[in-house]
Amino acid sequence: MSNEQQQFKIRMSLASKLLLLISLLLTGLIGILNFSAITLFFGDKKAYVYDSQASSSVLAGREFVTYLQNAIDTIKLELGSADLAKPIEGNLKNSLQFYIDNQRTLLGIELFSINPDTFAAASGYRYFVPTRLEDLGLKPEDAQLEGGAFEKHRNDLAGAGFFFANISKSGNPPMLAIVFADTASAKTRGYLPVAVGYVSLKPFYSGSARTFGRQIILDGTGTVVFHSDAKEMYANVDRSKDSLFTEARAATTTSGAKEYVDAEGRRMLSSYYKPGFNLVVLSQVEYEQAMKATYALTEKFVMLAIAALGFMILAGLLFSKRITRPIQRLFAATGQVAAGNFDVTLPVTSHDEIGVLTNAFMIMSKKISALIKQMVDQVRIDQELAIAKTVQQSLFPEVHIKNEDLLIASHYQSATECGGDWWGYFQNGKKHFVAIADATGHGLPSALMTAAARSCFSVIEMLVTSTEYSPDPAEMLAIANRVVYDSAQGKIMMTFLIAVIDFEQKMITFASAAHNPPWMFSPQPSGGFKMTSLVVKSGQRLGESRDNPGYVSSRLPVNAGDTIVFYTDGLIEGKNLSGTQYGKKQARKVLEGAMSDEPALVVEKVMRDFLEHNEGKALDDDVTLAVTRIHGG
Repeated sequence: MSNEQQQFKIRMSLASKLLLLISLLLTGLIGILNFSAITLFFGDKKAYVYDSQASSSVLAGREFVTYLQNAIDTIKLELGSADLAKPIEGNLKNSLQFYIDNQRTLLGIELFSINPDTFAAASGYRYFVPTRLEDLGLKPEDAQLEGGAFEKHRNDLAGAGFFFANISKSGNPPMLAIVFADTASAKTRGYLPVAVGYVSLKPFYSGSARTFGRQIILDGTGTVVFHSDAKEMYANVDRSKDSLFTEARAATTTSGAKEYVDAEGRRMLSSYYKPGFNLVVLSQVEYEQAMKATYALTEKFVMLAIAALGFMILAGLLFSKRITRPIQRLFAATGQVAAGNFDVTLPVTSHDEIGVLTNAFMIMSKKISALIKQMVDQVRIDQELAIAKTVQQSLFPEVHIKNEDLLIASHYQSATECGGDWWGYFQNGKKHFVAIADATGHGLPSALMTAAARSCFSVIEMLVTSTEYSPDPAEMLAIANRVVYDSAQGKIMMTFLIAVIDFEQKMITFASAAHNPPWMFSPQPSGGFKMTSLVVKSGQRLGESRDNPGYVSSRLPVNAGDTIVFYTDGLIEGKNLSGTQYGKKQARKVLEGAMSDEPALVVEKVMRDFLEHNEGKALDDDVTLAVTRIHGG
């Protein structure tokens, strides 16, 4: 072997050793990068699961509490109407039965008078809606409390005044008993009035079956009130020792999340939410199930990193001199990526494997960065859209409403995925109730606030249509103000207007919480229309303060042919690309020109003109328009 060959052999040997050292270092750095990325994947996935569980728990808890509240309101009404010291018969019995028949939550009710000293219970009234029992395949004896339930929950009745009992039996739909005591009247009556309302939980199982993981609702003692697994519901296992439940009960916050091992030794990702009524909503999913997709992504990422590392080492062994300098640059860049800087740019100085490896490294780092951003954005979008869909799927009435008295055509268009506008309508005999509202801001908080207002309006509708309760618009606004304030605690306000069109008196009564006054167009004998702005002394926006909102009602006569236009400020304040508002003047002009047409065509012409003015840009605010034509009288 010549000296030249010996020197060449020695140089290759040193280069290989140097490359081996660099390769080992590079292997360690790529391992750190992999570990950092995988840790980030797992952490982000856990955050997504927690957020999804939290959203699911909040929605489930609020829906469940609303369901219970509707039942409790009816129970209170029944209990307050009955004097259990006397036999319940005649008109009183008919009234109690009427209340139960005309609500949607309770299957039946039972009233007891309880001796406050001995807690001996005497049944004073028991009634079940036959059609609802028949629909569920139940008999009245299937719905009853276990013996000694009042004595067992004596402290609950004396303290909170209520408790819940899981009375589900295998073979029957899951059921819940709501026990409510009127402790305030016990001293004056000489006995403790107690009502037991029986509700079916069957409606909750159609939605919970599609929920990721499982949901459990427990009362303050750890007793199962609802479980997304019907078998667990029937088993009614005591979960008072569950660590997540005990943590939730002791927490001062309404929600939280943790990872823990349950009694069966399963690793769980869980969250809790306390919606009220001393209830705790637990949302749980097994760790392995939640991380299944992340495991697959991690495996692919590791395989990609191993393949890239092997390729670099092979290329370095073949071209050690040529790749030494690019590897140094690659080494420095790897440190930046490991530190979280994925926007690394390296010069490609060759078109061989090292050049390809350098380019692949840049593509890989940018793809990782894009993937992380995409996952974060997708989580946010999915959550907002899912919540918005749940909240707003039944928020609005039908687009077209027609009856013997009036015809309504409406249009609603949200500026973002979640809107803060809402309008509603219901009829009670010859009285027609119309409401329109606009919450401050956009997005999920505003959409949830409109849902709260809609729920309040629904309760008013139930009371008006099922009882003799007949509030004027100012009273209804005061009720809605309390609901909005309690829900948002002054962080979100809402303009609101309620109008009642009475076809017996031929009058419209209305009250406003800082909302845009509607316009009434009345046909004139000489032709054309007279426009009247329904202006009333406006009170403060809903949610600004809890009490004394100062709303007043005003009245005007209405006649056949009159058209009343309800709208939100998104219509008149919408700006085009040059910043010019659409304005009241233009809106009135289009309305007056179209007033001879049917309401649906009036809405179509106004919105077409508004969108042409908008010049194709995104809406500045939600737009709601409801045109009401009076044809009865």
